[in-house]
Amino acid sequence: MNLTKEECRQLHLLREMLANNPTGRHDTKDLIKFTGMGSTKLNNSFRFLFQVSIGEFKAHQAMCYADKLLQSGVRIKEVALRLGYSNTSSFTRAYHRIKGAVPSDCTAQK
Repeated sequence: MNLTKEECRQLHLLREMLANNPTGRHDTKDLIKFTGMGSTKLNNSFRFLFQVSIGEFKAHQAMCYADKLLQSGVRIKEVALRLGYSNTSSFTRAYHRIKGAVPSDCTAQK
């Protein structure tokens, strides 16, 4: 895949923005506007450059943020709410899918 320097720069800026705001709700339209790329080009280029989809990157960043919160003593229910999950079990399933462990393995009490 051929990417221009400007496209690479925009993708790196996008990745930085997503990493710095792990709880943000980023609509696809906003990401398209931010990079100036179409949906297919954006998704394919992000995956090509970073070897991960935008959704996978966002989910991983959110769970890394969850780790920090859990290690600092924030309760699992509160972490789930901060990340936008409607209930603890949905958060626990997502956490396990991404991290291969359950959130209670990462709490400050351990």
